[in-house]
Amino acid sequence: MMKRRDLLRYGAELAGVTAVGVGAVESGVLAGAETPLVHPPGASTEDEFLGNCIKCGRCIQACPPNALGFAELRDGLLRSGSPKLTPAAGGCIAWGEHCLECIDACPTDSLHPVETDDAGIPTDEVIGRAQIDDDRCINCANCYPICPVEAVIQHDKEAGRETFSIDVEECVGCGRCIEICPVDGTAIELFPPDSSPAYPIDMEGL
Repeated sequence: MMKRRDLLRYGAELAGVTAVGVGAVESGVLAGAETPLVHPPGASTEDEFLGNCIKCGRCIQACPPNALGFAELRDGLLRSGSPKLTPAAGGCIAWGEHCLECIDACPTDSLHPVETDDAGIPTDEVIGRAQIDDDRCINCANCYPICPVEAVIQHDKEAGRETFSIDVEECVGCGRCIEICPVDGTAIELFPPDSSPAYPIDMEGL
């Protein structure tokens, strides 16, 4: 169920936008265009998604693992109030078990039906691409077994130390690896599927 504090925060942000006015948008302070933002399964291009989304919060309310939350003002004025994946709170389970409750709950065309197999698991849907920050990763291996699409690659290193990377061609952006990462602030970041990772792991020196 949608958390009351989230709804109140969103309402407060909208009030703030009214007070700030359109000039702040033109200045780019509230644009948030560079902020990586991943939307729920079934969203197409961000422009189309935001054009259809009425910011009702029903997909957020319907999400069993609470993997969705409201985009904030810092994510951009036009994005604020739309649903975004919040993997630190809970990753999307759609690639591990039959779910897609967010799509079923959407009252508009913002979230389109996606192709699934007989078990109801998405087959071609990609909502993002995760990438490990090798400078922050502590090689705990938590992400390796939890990945539902086996996108986490385990590498052997001298003295038996293990290091990990994520195959961006296999990653679907569910965020389960981020949810379980024990590093404060996580050592894994999630990017939109059409963006370039900020810190691809350098495998040349391994």
